Amino acid sequence: MLKRNNIWLGICIGLLSPIVAFLSTSQFERNLRLLAKDDILYVISAAINLLLLRYYFKAERDNIGNGIFLSTFLCVFIFFFFLKFRQ
Repeated sequence: MLKRNNIWLGICIGLLSPIVAFLSTSQFERNLRLLAKDDILYVISAAINLLLLRYYFKAERDNIGNGIFLSTFLCVFIFFFFLKFRQ
């Protein structure tokens, strides 16, 4: 897929799906009031990152995989932090 094996590239790839989930959740909340539990989008974005993580580790792009893992862990930590204080 990508030729370079760079941890910063992995962090950027890993942040794409949580950013898309956040933007789509904020749009749904603001315009449609469609999602009662918007947390499922964040769980889906973490699952997408785990699939990407598996792909890059199997392709022996360890630095990209480490970047995806780092960004996924950070996003999950932030999600649970805000989930606790939102209630």
